Amino acid sequence: MGIFVYMLRCADNSYYVGSATGDDLSPRVEQHNAGHFQGYTSTRRPVVLVWSEHFDRITDGIAAERQIKGWSRAKKEALIKSDWDAVSRLARRRGGIAKATEKFRYRKEISITVIPARARSGAWGTSEDESAPDAAGPSPFEGRCRSGHLRVTVMVQQHGQLAKVVLN
Repeated sequence: MGIFVYMLRCADNSYYVGSATGDDLSPRVEQHNAGHFQGYTSTRRPVVLVWSEHFDRITDGIAAERQIKGWSRAKKEALIKSDWDAVSRLARRRGGIAKATEKFRYRKEISITVIPARARSGAWGTSEDESAPDAAGPSPFEGRCRSGHLRVTVMVQQHGQLAKVVLN
């Protein structure tokens, strides 16, 4: 037994990506059309199966499903047509820079004030023990996590609220 990853075209011409275990996908498509699943497809019926692929390992199928769900409409349509040149072209970053998402494009700017940990009693210290650093110890702003990557810990103040921020 394995897992199917599939794509449905809904009545409103949108795409739904899902997965189902088993050896036959047709019962799952029938369940979507019958409205057994409350959610996206239940209000966009009828649906039509436009693409599917079977994976022997369930973890591989789940990874593929999550990846495809993040694709653009154009890339999903290239997959449906098996246009591998278009899938590859649509996968490339433009100039090595990731496409800006709506979340960051309209991000509200905030101002923060960094308060050195040594200036506050009981402040956070290194990443290992979270205690206040001693005078001879490492900078209150940095420590190393177990993987060896630099981990920066600072306290920030926004609208009178103190918060701990960890940058990995």
